[in-house]
Amino acid sequence: MAHGISLHIGLNSVDPAGYGGWSGDLGGCEPDARDMQKLAASLDYKTNMLLTEDATASAVLAVMENAAKKLKSGETFFLTYSGHGGQSPDENGDEDDSEDETWCLYDRQVLDDELHIMYSKFASGVRIFVLSDSCHSGTVLRNMPPQLRAGARTTDNVSSMIPAAYKDPNAPVCYRFAPPKAVKANNEKYKTLFKGVQRLEAGDVRLDPEAGVLLISGCQDDQLSADLGTNGLFTVRLLETRKKVGEQASFQALYAAIHASMPKKQKPNLMTIGAGGPGLPTRTAFAI
Repeated sequence: MAHGISLHIGLNSVDPAGYGGWSGDLGGCEPDARDMQKLAASLDYKTNMLLTEDATASAVLAVMENAAKKLKSGETFFLTYSGHGGQSPDENGDEDDSEDETWCLYDRQVLDDELHIMYSKFASGVRIFVLSDSCHSGTVLRNMPPQLRAGARTTDNVSSMIPAAYKDPNAPVCYRFAPPKAVKANNEKYKTLFKGVQRLEAGDVRLDPEAGVLLISGCQDDQLSADLGTNGLFTVRLLETRKKVGEQASFQALYAAIHASMPKKQKPNLMTIGAGGPGLPTRTAFAI
């Protein structure tokens, strides 16, 4: 029988010591992680969950590395993240917008380059499904050319989206947006580490992981994801639309329904990387 391992990350705050005094308080991220763990458990994944103070970079990467060692071809890793997203200067020239997308974990950011290295540790034939309910998450797997993205890049000005300006009945309490000052402080604190990750990634001859990786993001790279206080807007719509389209629906069908349900200023993205990536959108969503 094929096995599945999952990891669900939710941060309602970060450590101010790592982000220049900013704690980034949110309300909906831990509930998102719990809801995703519940979904994974219902599909027979062996689940792991890391919340707020426990969701350090080392803890997250350790669970991923352990899963990479255990999973074999035909098996599945399901990874969900709910928290602040950031953007860090691209030092190795692999981003068309000159920014690496990041997850703001409790102590530090994890760059998309670093996540890409982790995906490369998984065996050929392993399937990896990623959900990221965070700002700037459209290509958090790693950069891909705009023409290969399922959702078009927008022209919205990010700074104009910071106020709660949605004309949506579920007006967001705030956005999962890491302020530039906090990101800069974290970049400075971990400058040597981040540059080392980017150099390693730039020198890696494997342009894609041998595993197949699929992402559905909470928004595009130049957009923000809303936090409703009780959950993330993207997570709420994902769970609602999964009920509507049915549990046997493909990722492609689920993504289309979520995309149609979201506000104009927050449009999810679907993308794949890896040797096994192209066939993943037609698979039953989240199934081991």
